[in-house]
Amino acid sequence: MENAKILVQTFESMGKKVYGGKNGPYVWVHFPGLSSWQVVNQILERAAIVTVPGIGLGPAGDSYIRVSAFAQRICTGSFKEIDKTTIKINYICVQC
Repeated sequence: MENAKILVQTFESMGKKVYGGKNGPYVWVHFPGLSSWQVVNQILERAAIVTVPGIGLGPAGDSYIRVSAFAQRICTGSFKEIDKTTIKINYICVQC
């Protein structure tokens, strides 16, 4: 659960609303104004990190992504900076 804790702290430090990660390995991150597919595609293209679009789990999940804490510890540092309207990833973990 340490990876989930790191993910939660990282996204919260960026001003994102984060849910989960306390009693399970999944962290939900809210990106208001963006579709979950937009966010997933930008993260995949810019950082080669796979996340899950929230809309895939129902319409209420749009604008959310699901991030798994089932990664090596070094991979949890892959998300460095996410702007409120566009995604800017300054640090990419190439060892994931």
